[in-house]
Amino acid sequence: MICMTDWPLYWIEHYKSNNFNYRFEEKGSGTGGSDADKEIRWFMNNKFRLALLINLNSGDESVIDFTRYDISYKEPESGSTRNWSVLGEINQKQTRPQVKPVPKDKLSNESITLIREFYPWLLTK
Repeated sequence: MICMTDWPLYWIEHYKSNNFNYRFEEKGSGTGGSDADKEIRWFMNNKFRLALLINLNSGDESVIDFTRYDISYKEPESGSTRNWSVLGEINQKQTRPQVKPVPKDKLSNESITLIREFYPWLLTK
């Protein structure tokens, strides 16, 4: 059995192109099934990561994370207490005022076009 921290290194070595479209879904968001009325859908590839939060009762869906990997980002100046990761246009950690969740139809046209390249069915109205 390999160490959990070695797994990503083996993966990267074997799949150097990282030419995948990953998709993860999670219902509930906490211990003991808290937020059971919520679902998060993650979409990731070598161009961006996107997370959509759905309220299963109302059907409302918002973007809680959208980060493009073809843009240079700068680490936050304020010492975030959370481990830093690429903080894109919208970030799930919500450590900056401008990164609050938004309805998916409020993304820029450029962002919508990029997302539809990989997931044409995802942002239909």
